[in-house]
Amino acid sequence: MTIDPPITIRFSKPLSIKLFKHWIKEIFENRPNSFNLWGHPIWLGPTKVHVYNIDCYYWKTFFLDITHNGIIAIMPNDRYMDIAYVGDKFVCRHCGYVSDADRVGAYNLKKRVKDPEISLWTPRDRVKAILSLRFSFRN
Repeated sequence: MTIDPPITIRFSKPLSIKLFKHWIKEIFENRPNSFNLWGHPIWLGPTKVHVYNIDCYYWKTFFLDITHNGIIAIMPNDRYMDIAYVGDKFVCRHCGYVSDADRVGAYNLKKRVKDPEISLWTPRDRVKAILSLRFSFRN
């Protein structure tokens, strides 16, 4: 197995210890979780966790180093061989806009950081209902 270069995500500001512990608990101790991950966190300090993960959708393993400053993900290069995932593109059904799905997803997350109705723990169906309602009022 070969390894791709690590993926690094930096938070704009460090998480508090209380929020960091709550976040790790939400991801790895509550079942089912919205992140679709299974793993056992190994605490290396109050703000550092190492996790051997399994993606419950593709049943592939990968490694996460999570700190209050960000996340480093190390994945095998055969991680997502599913043709539907590799090179995903987003196509707007309303206007026909085409872009990379990850880019559009990151843009949408950035827009909703301060949204009072949608948080990290809002269920996917609820987010979809909120956004559909907003879109129908806009058009």
